[in-house]
Amino acid sequence: MTTLTDAEISADLAERGIRNLLFTMVDQAGIQRIKLLPAARVPSAVNRGAGFSLTSALLLCSDDAIADLEEFPQAQGDVRLFADYDAMRVIDAKTGLAWAPADQFTPAGEPFAVCQRHALRKQVRRAEALGLELRVAFELEFTLFRGDADSPVFAVNGPGYGLTPILEVEEWATDLLDACQTAGIEVEQIHPEYGLGQLEMSMRPKDPVSAVDEYIATRILVARTALAHGMRVSFAPVSAIDTAGNGCHIHFSAITSDGSNVFAEGNDGTGFSTTAGELLAGLVEHLRASVAMLAPSINSYARLQPGHFSGAYVCWGVENREAALRYIPGVSGRRGEGANVEVKTADGSANPYLAVATILACALQGVEDHLDAPHAVVGSPDALASSSDTESIAASRVQRMPADLRESLDLLAGNSMLRAQLGDSLVDSYIGIRQREWDAYRDTPHEERVALLRWKY
Repeated sequence: MTTLTDAEISADLAERGIRNLLFTMVDQAGIQRIKLLPAARVPSAVNRGAGFSLTSALLLCSDDAIADLEEFPQAQGDVRLFADYDAMRVIDAKTGLAWAPADQFTPAGEPFAVCQRHALRKQVRRAEALGLELRVAFELEFTLFRGDADSPVFAVNGPGYGLTPILEVEEWATDLLDACQTAGIEVEQIHPEYGLGQLEMSMRPKDPVSAVDEYIATRILVARTALAHGMRVSFAPVSAIDTAGNGCHIHFSAITSDGSNVFAEGNDGTGFSTTAGELLAGLVEHLRASVAMLAPSINSYARLQPGHFSGAYVCWGVENREAALRYIPGVSGRRGEGANVEVKTADGSANPYLAVATILACALQGVEDHLDAPHAVVGSPDALASSSDTESIAASRVQRMPADLRESLDLLAGNSMLRAQLGDSLVDSYIGIRQREWDAYRDTPHEERVALLRWKY
């Protein structure tokens, strides 16, 4: 939290031409909940917080129904949302609009047990205690549509990775890059993806909290610039029938106190350090129980299918896009800068603070428990898992991801490590919210579910 006084904040806002602040928190349903404040109210929101009902902060589901959670009564209680002034970014210099993420506190001034941003910070501190500095980067996949919300059509129609799609939305794409530059967000690239209407943005690695903050700000800018060009955007894991789903690929690496990337060099025969193997082993050990945090929409499981490069199997492999954990060695001569692990399972319906906190919790548990990395999978995990090669299956520990949200929630509920690291209040309330989505939509035809959830994310 900032050390600036109210007067110093007011002066800084005036100097930077900021007239209004949009500040957001992401709830257990993975949806951004917001407050828009005039500049005069920003100092109070920064230093004393803004009231937000517990119902609005915690209990809303993806369809805005209110969940019935035993620990948190529906009509009772507030949280305080504190705008993080140090993380604030200008997202429109012409209108003076800025954005900041929010931390959740109780009225007594204690961190709220269900604040996902606090949960992520806990894992960062845990890594620091192990002598590791973590770096995280995102790849955002999304679908651009034209037309009204009820009958949208794809804004671009391929070819995948081709020139034509980007030329068709060139003005939007360049405006988006300009907006990101104004906000201080480092974009590595934008390119058309395989699916109809689908594009992808790649971000530069940052410390975990800053990386998630930038991811959220970037989603706002993608949506905002798309609307300005007469388009709509969906980050939903399945935004349309019979085309590729949208992922939210999360990359991470770990740096030691001497500045070495643990995934870049080592002594265990894999090309990376023992610590890197332990990080991977922790993820393999706990990833099935974590899927509810990474791919939490009832529609996520239509995306998590073999052959979709979506991470449908728990395993790791070197540059293996079918593995849930893709080890990327980096470019020769620059491996210290580029070597990392990509978690392919996550999608845009996840709370990104919680998704990254969960990934790091799993990985760091592997270090604390000194787990040995399983063998890498070469080629198709689906083919291996379906084969009679029991020795290789056991050595790689390859497993199919949960088949649906209900199975994922059961696995999460029974994982004692995630409960210990994230807290029972966070885990149980999360399960309650997502269970409500399962109950509401499990009997709804898939095509109808896609339409109902398309604009939620």
